[in-house]
Amino acid sequence: MSGVVKLPSSSGLPLYRLIIRDKFALASALFLVAIVLMALLAPILAPFDPTELHLRDVLRPPAWQERGTSLYLLGTDGLGRDNLSRIIYSSRISLSVALAVVAITLVIGTLVGLMTGVLRGRVDQCFMAITDAVMAFPGLLMIMAVVAVLGGGLTTIIIALSVRYWTTYARVVRGMVISLRETDFVLAAQVLGGSQWHAMRTHMLPNIVSPLAALIPLELGRTMLAEASVSFLGFGVQPPMTSWGLLVGGARDYIASAPWLIIYPGMALFLTILSANVFGSWLRLAADPMHRGRLGT
Repeated sequence: MSGVVKLPSSSGLPLYRLIIRDKFALASALFLVAIVLMALLAPILAPFDPTELHLRDVLRPPAWQERGTSLYLLGTDGLGRDNLSRIIYSSRISLSVALAVVAITLVIGTLVGLMTGVLRGRVDQCFMAITDAVMAFPGLLMIMAVVAVLGGGLTTIIIALSVRYWTTYARVVRGMVISLRETDFVLAAQVLGGSQWHAMRTHMLPNIVSPLAALIPLELGRTMLAEASVSFLGFGVQPPMTSWGLLVGGARDYIASAPWLIIYPGMALFLTILSANVFGSWLRLAADPMHRGRLGT
């Protein structure tokens, strides 16, 4: 008896064929791949070291503006550092923090959701009360409070974001487990002598993989935005490390005299989050047999 639900789909096309038909999803996926490659190849792609000072070229505008030079395509900051190089290197921190938080929250949230959905009773009530309390607390305020207690740093911001965002996965997994508990193949497995944990491992867990995979890009974008917000306020990533949010925050004093210092890191952050949301929304529909057929039309 198979433990994985295989609902009929009106579209038998594989995912790569479906995404080719959706230009927005394809563009979003390609952009995300390009951002990841840029982060991995930052030492090769960046024209300068991001901390290298060029005091004779302070606040140079982008190359196509007056006083601009092709040496600094996106201009320089108040210390003469190349803006393009700093944006490229900042992608490493922004992506690393987001990926680490998503991985941690995925594991914690999935375990909590499985446990509460299977055990129910007081265990479920206790963990759901904690989940509700975390979700009710203002997210940015909670993250700042954790950072204030533990101190700044990359590890701290990862912990703070993980404390806030594991609840999404816990809620989603719990709901799916409760629904799967009443399906025929789970009930049949229990009638044949299988334990609840065997049913969870063999029958339930495989059925929540696809919905969780669709949720990951959406949570990735939300986590990147949260990290940028906290870093913008000075509670996140600390110099000499830098992220897109920290670049925007550090350029607040130059918003009138050197707007390119805010515009281009902000655009990188905006386009990455937008691409993650578009691709995540498409993946959610593609993972749902009830909607997948519409993507193939």
